[in-house]
Amino acid sequence: MWHVKCQAFLSARPGTMLVRISDVVSQRDLLRSEFYRSFMRPHNDRHFACLNFWDGALFQGLIGLHRTTAQHDFTGAEMALLAELHPHFNTVLRRTLSLHRERAVRLSLEKLLVNLPIATVLFDWDLKVTLRNRSAVEMCAIWNLGPERAAREKSGHELRLPEPVLRYCEAFKANWNPGNHRLCPLTSPSGVYFPHPTQPGLRASMNLLQLDAALLSMPIFLIRFESTEDAGQADVREKSTTVSLLTRLSPRGRATSRASWGSVAATTKGRSAWARVFSR
Repeated sequence: MWHVKCQAFLSARPGTMLVRISDVVSQRDLLRSEFYRSFMRPHNDRHFACLNFWDGALFQGLIGLHRTTAQHDFTGAEMALLAELHPHFNTVLRRTLSLHRERAVRLSLEKLLVNLPIATVLFDWDLKVTLRNRSAVEMCAIWNLGPERAAREKSGHELRLPEPVLRYCEAFKANWNPGNHRLCPLTSPSGVYFPHPTQPGLRASMNLLQLDAALLSMPIFLIRFESTEDAGQADVREKSTTVSLLTRLSPRGRATSRASWGSVAATTKGRSAWARVFSR
């Protein structure tokens, strides 16, 4: 009965920050309620007050305060004190919800990034790898070891950023000026590119992320690796838009894409042949 009346009470008064049980239900009705028998009586509770939290008209939760008969009901002065404390609890709640949302976004990003065929690394302000996918591990190995040696020596999940990329991040952090962050080349769509000194077509690109997420947040480096190997042959076989996507994939990603396209093309040719047979 109590929780039903409380729900009706709050629904009719969205935004109500404080409620005493004695403001909603009489002592007689309370002692006869299932709420009292199940939750209050086992703990010798008789009085109850709650701090309610809202997001506009949406109820988010409450903090319940319980007292025994000997402790008496909450007085007007005590309710006034709770009203002063309410904003502090509300701040903590909002920060907690924000952290949970950020964690949920991070988990979603991790799942997306792991399966993304474009070789991608997120490198935080402490110069530590926050996220990376398998394609990035493969491309870094090719950059550091060369394609033949990288194919022979399986690197597993270990990722070592190329030295030019790492040195650039270190120098950028050492000379970072938050007031001029919008003017730095890393914030432009093209970012900064690092061509491999001895492997034509292999390059890394870098941009900045999360500059404005919060007042105290620091930049995150978004690093992507591209290989334009075989791009000349691909230009003949495929449209330019397809080539631009293929060059951003890792060698394994390009091989998978081309194999899939070959299978589709073979199936299409087979269907065309059967169509000509049956049209005769």
